[in-house]
Amino acid sequence: MHSMIHYTGLVALLLSGVSAHGYLGLPAVTFPNDVDKTQFIATIEASASGFSGSFSGSPSANTETFWTAFSSSKFTSIKEFVTSLGQVVATGANLQCGLTDPNETPQPPPEQIEWTHSDTEGFTSSHEGPCEAWCDDTQVFQDTNCAAHFTTAPAKLPYNKAACSGASRLAFYWLALHSSTWQVYANCAALEGAGGSYAPSQANSSESTGQPDTPTVTTAAPTVTTAVATSTPLVSGSTLADNEDEEDCGSLDVAGSDDDPVGGDADTAEEDCGSLDVAGSEDDCGSLDVAGNEKDEDCGSLDVAEPEATTLSESSLNFDSVGGGYISGKVQPQWQS
Repeated sequence: MHSMIHYTGLVALLLSGVSAHGYLGLPAVTFPNDVDKTQFIATIEASASGFSGSFSGSPSANTETFWTAFSSSKFTSIKEFVTSLGQVVATGANLQCGLTDPNETPQPPPEQIEWTHSDTEGFTSSHEGPCEAWCDDTQVFQDTNCAAHFTTAPAKLPYNKAACSGASRLAFYWLALHSSTWQVYANCAALEGAGGSYAPSQANSSESTGQPDTPTVTTAAPTVTTAVATSTPLVSGSTLADNEDEEDCGSLDVAGSDDDPVGGDADTAEEDCGSLDVAGSEDDCGSLDVAGNEKDEDCGSLDVAEPEATTLSESSLNFDSVGGGYISGKVQPQWQS
């Protein structure tokens, strides 16, 4: 009777932790809500492994038999072995990262990898077997019997941290061999190595052009200032007439079409950028306006006369200072109906 009670208690103890044996503490991993983050995510039957030997002994004996068979097998890593033969048993899990989110917030590689189960346990001591860590496609840690060799809580595993430089992911695999049904644990953590490598690339690109964005904006500002300063002495202070809409940017319009170098009727519609307008109504941006009857959308312009001050019916201009065939002339204002 006593033996039966003892056996029943032992079975209950084993069953209580049958699917709960740990996860990565460092680097930290992220799980979906409402899942047992300590559970194994896949199994491999010893009979399906193709390995010779008996796996019905003690955890340590099973581990020794496994490693002997594994060393002479076609497999080169525990990662390859579990991702090739593992049968997923946890809903939503995969063989590469288990239930963890490999796209979590990236973090720097830790000084040591940590495996934890509780405040008092790292690896479950009875679950002997090998484990490995990988940074992207580079193996950075391997041990033949992690539960037996790393017994602290949490278990602290030295690894090749330098090999993780520039890597985007650290993956950890543990195979527990305490029975003939082997348990697979897989966790992944995002590393900031790959994200960090983009920053130098952007910096080098900026240096190679020798023309960062900020100086370009600074250079453009004096161009606008110079245009206004140059135009200022040409202002006569008089307003000639109201006209149609213009969009002026850089020409000196007196009269006539932009395409006519000699003369012509006063413009009724022009599209000049930044010009010195003598007569017209425009939507100017950055121009020096003399007169007009307009819906102005001026950006930094200098308006000399307001539209409502326009009362002249006729004005004379002297064009001696203008090159070409101009000598003198008159401009008749065109009144809007």
